[in-house]
Amino acid sequence: CVSYAHLLQPSALRPRYLDGQLSVSSGGSGSGSGSGISGGLTPYKRFVSADEYSQLAAVSGQANGSAVLASVSESAPLVAYHPHLLDNPELVCGKHRTVLNFSSFRTSLLSYVRPSDLKRDLNQQFRDRFPQVQLTLSKLRSLKAVALRVSRKAGLDTWAVAQAYVFFDKLALKGFVNKLNRRHSCAVSLVLSAKLNDIKGPDLTVLLQELESAFRLSRREILSQEMAALLGLEFSLAVPDYEVLSHQQRIVSG
Repeated sequence: CVSYAHLLQPSALRPRYLDGQLSVSSGGSGSGSGSGISGGLTPYKRFVSADEYSQLAAVSGQANGSAVLASVSESAPLVAYHPHLLDNPELVCGKHRTVLNFSSFRTSLLSYVRPSDLKRDLNQQFRDRFPQVQLTLSKLRSLKAVALRVSRKAGLDTWAVAQAYVFFDKLALKGFVNKLNRRHSCAVSLVLSAKLNDIKGPDLTVLLQELESAFRLSRREILSQEMAALLGLEFSLAVPDYEVLSHQQRIVSG
């Protein structure tokens, strides 16, 4: 039998070993005494800081990335990106769900709701969580669906599409996407991702033709937004793999 009683002790009383020396953990300040006890008190880390996000690649493999999302304020300016931060796959039923917790399992009851009411509810929740984003959740998902259809017609692989989703999400989170340029932003995100994946020549021409048809934009309108998107992304196009993998898994799973 494994006991977890030590986890219930106050952090101020819990000893911590650092580099072979005993250190008392506490959120305050003070000095220790006695042989082998360091003078400075080391505070316990109670949550994962957003400053350490570069070390969280392993966490992104979790089902919902809750360990990452818990440390990021969604209404604050973007400080760390996570694939489920903006377009959370669990945000599909709104408030029309009853969660029942039992001793050994948890279940959810979904009541019937008209699609229009569900759409309005989800968009309101999204607006409350991300007031700086000038898009609705339904429009965000609709644009991504169009980009996915375009990529399949143009023969792009799923990695390129997932990478475009990352670019588009980051532009939206930073407030660069609005009602006037949302189609341009989504289209140019796919173009940038295609170029990074060595799509060029006739293949790039086919992609641009499909984008013109799907987004009802001219090629000049799409390419004219390329530099603006690069500036919005701060030229940081080499995104970590774990930011793309989650989107790719959702695309593959349908």
